[in-house]
Amino acid sequence: MLQIISGKFFSSNDLEINHGKGVLFSNVSWVSKIETVVGDLEPIITQDRVATYVFNYVNRIERDGFLVRVGDSEILEQFKIICSFGFNAYFSRTREHVLSICNQNKSAESNGVLPAEILPQIVKFNRTLTLAETEFLTKFVDEIIGLERNSYQKIISSIRTVQDSIEVLNYNFEMAYSLLVYCLESLAGNIGNTRTTWNDIDEKIRHQLGVVFKDISLSNIHEIKRILIESQHPKAQQSFITFIEDNIDESFFTSGTINVQNPIPFSQLKQSLLNTYNIRSRFVHGLDSVPMQLKMIQMSKIDSLIVFGQPYLTFSGLFRLVRHVIMNVVHKLPKVKHEKYNWRSNLPGIMNAELSPELWVWQHENFTEEQAVLRLNAFMVQLQIGKINDLTNLMNKILEIYSTSKKKHKQFLYYFFILYNLSVVKEQRIPNWEKFYNKHFVEHFKELSIFSMLLECFGLGCNNVSIYYKIKCYINYSSKKYKQNRSSIVLPSGFESLILCNIANSARDMWTSSEYCWCLNTAISELPSYPKIQGYIYGRMINYDKLDLNYISSNFKSKK
Repeated sequence: MLQIISGKFFSSNDLEINHGKGVLFSNVSWVSKIETVVGDLEPIITQDRVATYVFNYVNRIERDGFLVRVGDSEILEQFKIICSFGFNAYFSRTREHVLSICNQNKSAESNGVLPAEILPQIVKFNRTLTLAETEFLTKFVDEIIGLERNSYQKIISSIRTVQDSIEVLNYNFEMAYSLLVYCLESLAGNIGNTRTTWNDIDEKIRHQLGVVFKDISLSNIHEIKRILIESQHPKAQQSFITFIEDNIDESFFTSGTINVQNPIPFSQLKQSLLNTYNIRSRFVHGLDSVPMQLKMIQMSKIDSLIVFGQPYLTFSGLFRLVRHVIMNVVHKLPKVKHEKYNWRSNLPGIMNAELSPELWVWQHENFTEEQAVLRLNAFMVQLQIGKINDLTNLMNKILEIYSTSKKKHKQFLYYFFILYNLSVVKEQRIPNWEKFYNKHFVEHFKELSIFSMLLECFGLGCNNVSIYYKIKCYINYSSKKYKQNRSSIVLPSGFESLILCNIANSARDMWTSSEYCWCLNTAISELPSYPKIQGYIYGRMINYDKLDLNYISSNFKSKK
């Protein structure tokens, strides 16, 4: 929101302008107004150990006839974290929060370490800013606001995570340490551009595979290496390390080490980053603790240390690294004065949402074959609850475009057409719909599919297919239905259960009790919102009875 009010996304000068003020508190003080491109930070109380500031800004947005004023809270929040990061201090919207974070006495609830014990310069009370620091903030805000929108959002998220790590430190050291790694890892994945090589694979794994490779052909060796290189973990790990190396300059090892105890040498950096990444991985996947040496107060004040021959960054060392990298990234990223961007989608409280099917599923004017899956999935949601639109015009459109459609779309057009005509009363069906059904039956029913099994529940299709093939088809569908985005059929859970109950009826007729029970137990697990139907299915199952599909489908209208 802070970037939006700068005006860089606006295409007109017809603006809604509101002057805003917000109060911020901090452990650092200054004597005069600090001007930035988005507003002025004015000190009000500076003699107390918690300084009070007022942030004066102009909340401007383009007029659209609806919005008048929005986002003041988000404006203040983003400026707060920029001040914390830029001044290497702590800012908050409440005085009590500053006192809590910068406190030098551990509370009874604390399970971590005090920020004051590890980051004394950052959370020290009564620290007076320098003129150079205030000038840096002015330039830093200007650079951040000048970023392209996507870069701005990534940077804001990163510096927010940096502040979160300070706040978590008092309660969970491992989480605080991991948050700093997440911050760099996220930037590496979104902004970095890294290529993994075979030498980036763990040395122990490379040695073990080297023995195995002796009995494998050269072409297979190259293929195995390629698969390993492209696997997610080595790529993420190498991206993390390379991104940091690309965004560190010599000042990290020279001027940036003033007042730093035991700053890390360049030769230890890569291995310490690898160890840091592994600490984060062990915490995420196994909730493992960090090496105890990193949590010792005496050790944590220094930048780095050696543990059993391995270099590690302490929390304060990692914090210094993160801040250095982010500042360099901000400086390197391209800046733009104006950018074409749909800024309204980023206003606080705005989210994308799908319209309910009844508002759009019936539209036929611009319907194309590519929309068949989306429309069919939406229609089935309607059908399950018994509330469907009149789709006569859409069905006629399907008949019109069917013959010229691609094969991969034809099946969905066909299923949609047939299912609709089976779902409405005879008077509302498309004339001669059965002729269309019969003409293309072989084309679409020669292979078993989840939809052909659904149509069987309505009395059409594949009765003579083995139940084992049907179960296999269902399992295959279930494992893949969410893996192809919106290009595949996704049945409502009620229809999936209907298919399973139909298979169970066939299994009962064949006296295959294990398949019967598996289908019905699976059907029950798919209907958590329908306890009445669950009870019905369970009752039939324990008596080994046949199920009434009409009874089941008629009760989808009620979830009681």
